[in-house]
Amino acid sequence: MSDRKYISLDDIFVLSQLGAHAVVYGLGDKVQKTLEFIQTECADNAGGFLMQSIHLFSSGKVKEAIAFLEASPALSAEKNRDEALAFHLLLLQADGQTARIRQLGNHYLATNAITSESAHYAVRTILQDVEG
Repeated sequence: MSDRKYISLDDIFVLSQLGAHAVVYGLGDKVQKTLEFIQTECADNAGGFLMQSIHLFSSGKVKEAIAFLEASPALSAEKNRDEALAFHLLLLQADGQTARIRQLGNHYLATNAITSESAHYAVRTILQDVEG
């Protein structure tokens, strides 16, 4: 993280919450600089990258959301990685990439790559949907 005398972790938390709410309310375009700042300051936290990917997805840009998430450090981040992995599968499902979902989802479950129960549940649900 950069110069902490100007911005604290609490400040970044508040900015993250504002960014997330803006994305939820369809105002993701208005907070791009904020999302980029969060991503830069907290690259070890998938949250900022997830917000950007959710914004792209909710704007109908599924392929862009997938490409962004895959190019970001979110899928290997220290924090909120489980949520990023589960959302990645959801994006792949929206794009009709069932073979990839099966491969990745089963790998995540078999290797215990996901530890969060809610993300575990999401991955199992997506796999069940794909299996028909």
